[in-house]
Amino acid sequence: NPTLTLDGTNISSNATIDASAVSFQLVTFNRTGWSAGSNTVTIASGTTVPLGDSPVVTLYAASSGTTGLTNSGTITVGTGTFAANIDGAFTNNGTIKTKTVTKTNSQGGSYSNGTNSTVEFLGDGDSATDSFTFSGFATSYYHLKLNSTDGASDTFAQGANVTVSGNYTLTAGTHASKSYSLTVTGTSTVQTGGVFELYGAETLPTLTLNSGSTVKYTGDGDAANDSYTLKAWTYHHLTIAGTDAGDSFAVTGTLTLGGNFAQS
Repeated sequence: NPTLTLDGTNISSNATIDASAVSFQLVTFNRTGWSAGSNTVTIASGTTVPLGDSPVVTLYAASSGTTGLTNSGTITVGTGTFAANIDGAFTNNGTIKTKTVTKTNSQGGSYSNGTNSTVEFLGDGDSATDSFTFSGFATSYYHLKLNSTDGASDTFAQGANVTVSGNYTLTAGTHASKSYSLTVTGTSTVQTGGVFELYGAETLPTLTLNSGSTVKYTGDGDAANDSYTLKAWTYHHLTIAGTDAGDSFAVTGTLTLGGNFAQS
């Protein structure tokens, strides 16, 4: 498969990568010398851009103005740090499938997820048990998918409140909310094999818990005695695994459970 390098200096116009019929092995962005004015590189709908592991995307103006990146296709990102060194707006209007949750920008540009866009976190696929704080990538998404290629062994943790304007889907792996809120406008689904882990007091959407899914309550691990009320969801598997011996977990009303219950 071919590789593509977007390179050069003193360029004064926008650029579009429109290659829906091409399967690239690797695409590299390294343009540091756009002339004055604001320009944008656009990845067209239907085009897939693989950035590889530890990718460095370099797009910035030489003097005045900015250079932006708009994704209307699909960007795939491997493991390691994703250095999106862009001094303009990096806008995802398509799909980003990424093994890493670490995104940096040395040029101070902005990042946003547009309407109907998707970000899918895959984990690193190393067959080991890992934890990834995905809110470091962004805290505002349109569609958000958590889909560990290592199955249930990988955990996608929140380190901040997260807002999803579209749909939230946990396909595989564990989502640990870690006391932070998850706000979802559209549907919220935990598929078979997915594990949603929470302390118990978080503000969360009503989850659709498919057959084979698990919800796990842990408490906050602060060594104090805390009381939590189980969410009024229709559960399949339910696990109570309080990290503090004095924590209590109460049920209000009728608890519907379609699978197994475990307490430790």
